[in-house]
Amino acid sequence: MKQPAPGGVLSAAYRSAAAAMVKTLAAEVAPHGVRVVHVMPGATGTDRMQDIVVSKSSKNDTTVEEEIAQVVKDIPLGRWAEAHEIADAVAFLASPRAGFVTGSTLTIDGGAVRATY
Repeated sequence: MKQPAPGGVLSAAYRSAAAAMVKTLAAEVAPHGVRVVHVMPGATGTDRMQDIVVSKSSKNDTTVEEEIAQVVKDIPLGRWAEAHEIADAVAFLASPRAGFVTGSTLTIDGGAVRATY
């Protein structure tokens, strides 16, 4: 986990464990021609995310737009991802063009994570 989100204990633990598993699994299956990659999407405009901001706006007595602004305020691109943007990156990773990519984690978050390692 490069930069855990506040209040995201379970997510941080899961993502860290998944990254370690990918590294280990990639080394084990690479001799068989199998590649393993870990994708970590950031905030993405899905139905689930829409439900979350609607729920937060009701709870916080704010508008949905205000809650969306809160979500994207620390994303340098100034918006959340569209699902197809995550899918496009995954399609690339699954393609022969990414044939030398294995044991890696790809963060797709519009620049939100500032860690450099």
